[in-house]
Amino acid sequence: MYVTSSGIVIPSRDSMEPLKHGEDGYVYRYNDLVVKFLHSGYMTHAKAKQFLEALRHELLLGPKELLYNMDEHFVGYLVDYVEDIGLLNMTSDDFLTNVAALRECYDLFTSQRIFSMDDYAHNIIINKKIYMIDFDRYGAWINLPEDTLQFGNAENYQTLVRNILRTNMFPGENAMNDEFYDWIEEEVGWDKDMIDFLETDLKGTSRVDDYLEERREYITKKYTR
Repeated sequence: MYVTSSGIVIPSRDSMEPLKHGEDGYVYRYNDLVVKFLHSGYMTHAKAKQFLEALRHELLLGPKELLYNMDEHFVGYLVDYVEDIGLLNMTSDDFLTNVAALRECYDLFTSQRIFSMDDYAHNIIINKKIYMIDFDRYGAWINLPEDTLQFGNAENYQTLVRNILRTNMFPGENAMNDEFYDWIEEEVGWDKDMIDFLETDLKGTSRVDDYLEERREYITKKYTR
């Protein structure tokens, strides 16, 4: 039996629907919540409390309840359940709005002395909005100089946006990586702010999935070796 910080009682793992497991924990669905049982040690009790109390943003699906066993040991956390439906039918304007709002999340990390990690598209859930998940390996870089922390998080934000584009243009792990990154290097530029680029590149396209299909065909044709 387990109990959350607000008193929600979870009888057992067997009472929940298993969703996935990875290096850091086992994930289950419990009603309209997701329960993650930790085993890697990256998400400490102190860091989970920091996300719960100070790292609040509508696009951050971080801990909303802390989970304890009957010996009152911290064993995991709960987050809201959001079904991942991808970018299907998202308008280009909504996509740009969400991508811009994700930058606010990285600014929030910096303000709390948190360095982002795992900036991959598999740590994103899309359902009308673009949500970030799985912050277990994010680090509390207390002694890192402010400008270094800010620069690192800003770079990681750009990486996340590129990863969202790549995995939605070319689904599948490592699919068309070389071709996509050749396009980035030759036509976008590694120093280019992705918001500035997308605001121009999406002009005239009402739906983002149409844009992704057009770009996928273009990149495949031009950059496939």
